[in-house]
Amino acid sequence: MVIKEISPIDFLKRFLSYKKIIVIDIRSSSEYYQYHLKDSINIPINKLLNDYSYLLNKHTQYYLVCNDGRKSKYISKLLKDEGYNIISVIGGLKSWKGEFIS
Repeated sequence: MVIKEISPIDFLKRFLSYKKIIVIDIRSSSEYYQYHLKDSINIPINKLLNDYSYLLNKHTQYYLVCNDGRKSKYISKLLKDEGYNIISVIGGLKSWKGEFIS
């Protein structure tokens, strides 16, 4: 199954739009608390892999971010195969052009 990905520019446009999107940051809690996107949800990768059926809804769209986009792409494929609506942000937070909360 093909995973959905979004470019950093298109993600920035959606993130800044008036429409509410759900962003899941799969980095560790310590990385998240150093800096993160406003209103993002921190679910570290191991917790997400172990508890996705309790944490996610198959009828909701989620955007996954990590440091460089590799882990979010990998997890997006796994969750897509399970029937979840996941979009991986290409380049992760390293490619983010907006502001962070720290």
